[in-house]
Amino acid sequence: MEDRKRRRHQRKKRRQQELKRRLCLLLLSVLIILGICIGIKIIKSLGNKKIDGENKENIDWTGAPQITVDLLSISNYTRPGTSLSQVKV
Repeated sequence: MEDRKRRRHQRKKRRQQELKRRLCLLLLSVLIILGICIGIKIIKSLGNKKIDGENKENIDWTGAPQITVDLLSISNYTRPGTSLSQVKV
């Protein structure tokens, strides 16, 4: 009899521990998902901020330095300069 009570008590204790583990995992999952959602919202709001009271598209670039683009020279062996009809993926 006592052995049966002890086993029943142990099973009940194991079930309670398993329930606690599952609840902790659920809570942790919810917190992680909530943190990701808040992080995405913060990043989006930072991306939409205006620079010096202007939109990013309306920035006056007249005082900016000139940017030159140095491309590789054409070489008949490695870069013939012919355009491709389609790029391989």
